[in-house]
Amino acid sequence: PTADLSPSGTEQPETAALMAWLTAPGTPFAAAAALHEGAVVANYPWDGTPEMGTRYAASPDDATFRWAATAYAARSPSMVTSAEFAATAGTTNGAAWYPLRGGMQDWAYLAGGALELTLELSEAKWPPPAALPGLAADNWAALLEWPAAVVGGGARGRAGEGEGTCRQTSRSPWWASRARRPCGPAPTAGGRGLSLLVPGPWSHLPLEAGPRPPWR
Repeated sequence: PTADLSPSGTEQPETAALMAWLTAPGTPFAAAAALHEGAVVANYPWDGTPEMGTRYAASPDDATFRWAATAYAARSPSMVTSAEFAATAGTTNGAAWYPLRGGMQDWAYLAGGALELTLELSEAKWPPPAALPGLAADNWAALLEWPAAVVGGGARGRAGEGEGTCRQTSRSPWWASRARRPCGPAPTAGGRGLSLLVPGPWSHLPLEAGPRPPWR
């Protein structure tokens, strides 16, 4: 992508299609996961830092990312017991482990508002066919349960179109008072939105104040 996160025009067709899908108006993504190989760990942003050093690089949603990564790793027997990531129960911050720029999960978070993980499922970069049934068995429960666990909570609501409502063109219609930051993807075409949040007490304020509360 370019500096403003738009496609550069050199992307492969599959990459360009995914970028368009993630940023299409009215179809916001709350969470996403990409499957990968080369380790056994649930990896979360940031992947890159300005100096490209190997260090922990926390995003504004770091607590929620750590919770989402743990929610997956805890459901995968080999991931939660990964020897390389034993201290963090099968999870890692990308920049603290393998810093890179231009990765999908950082771009999806910045450009699309989606909290995306990279799920590394096998130490072998190219697992042989004979290993696939074991990989499937080890991750089946996590792949089925993780989406419900992550998007089952959080803040959800509907923004109207009248006076005193949230600005529907904004990709961040609500503010979370704990961190004083925008959180959540844009509402759908019908005005509905979902913001992933780590479990705990949160309060929400409208982006634009008016005579009536725009969201509750």
